[in-house]
Amino acid sequence: MRTLIISALTFIMSHSLFGQIINSTESTDLSNIYIHAMMVYCDSSLAKNINSLMVEYEYLTTSHLPQKIGNVEIKLIEYKQLISLTSNKKSIELLRVIPIRHEKGCFFVNILPYRVTKKGKKLEYSLLMGMGVKIKYRFDCNSHGFVFDKIE
Repeated sequence: MRTLIISALTFIMSHSLFGQIINSTESTDLSNIYIHAMMVYCDSSLAKNINSLMVEYEYLTTSHLPQKIGNVEIKLIEYKQLISLTSNKKSIELLRVIPIRHEKGCFFVNILPYRVTKKGKKLEYSLLMGMGVKIKYRFDCNSHGFVFDKIE
């Protein structure tokens, strides 16, 4: 009987973690679509063997990201930090999380890597081709939230 209860509780808890409704851009948990998208990115082959990622700070998309997702440390980088990190003609790689968009019945969040270099007093952003992802979601009317579909 005890084993049955423990098994039932384990099933319910795991179902609630993986059946999470994604219905927010403001929350600080997995119901936030941007946190979920970064989690998908960190679990993808693009982030394999990476210990830390520098992510551009943007109030709407990245302000609620945790400092760590799985084994990957998330370093939020503000504009002022970019200037100091790119001094002396150094460049850095930085991820940019693009706000959710809709196209042909599909919702998606892009996560794009850029190389940032300081040119004079300006910062130059160069998109690293072939390295970005589109994380697709569909809207579920029953749960009133987004459901992860796939990563491209």
